Amino acid sequence: MLAACSINAVLGLGQAYRFGSPEPGKIADLIVIDRDFVELAGRGDAVLAWTTRVQATIFDGAVVFKSQE
Repeated sequence: MLAACSINAVLGLGQAYRFGSPEPGKIADLIVIDRDFVELAGRGDAVLAWTTRVQATIFDGAVVFKSQE
């Protein structure tokens, strides 16, 4: 799911040189979450996946949201 929304999407558009993975020189908007979502997906733990909380959002290189928790 994560790859489908990131690197695979831009590969299909031929834009991987600009977007899709966190590397120097690439454009990236991202979120910071409170748990290891990849591990939850591997366990099939849908309950914890649905309760994952965003801790911060970075858009165009600037923090636009930071959780107060």
